[in-house]
Amino acid sequence: MSFAVLGALCDILGVEPSELIVFTASDARTNRQKAIGNAAPLPDLRDYRPVRARIITDDTDH
Repeated sequence: MSFAVLGALCDILGVEPSELIVFTASDARTNRQKAIGNAAPLPDLRDYRPVRARIITDDTDH
């Protein structure tokens, strides 16, 4: 939702943005487990590490 729409809603309803928006903190791993239920577990993306790229030269130009 854009700020313009949020501002318009606040004006129409006569409320402050804090009355329309609620922030909650939760653990992504817990939410993911609830969402998949008994299905195969999804991999945790935090377990993956980037692989260092190797730069090789193209020797076919000789």
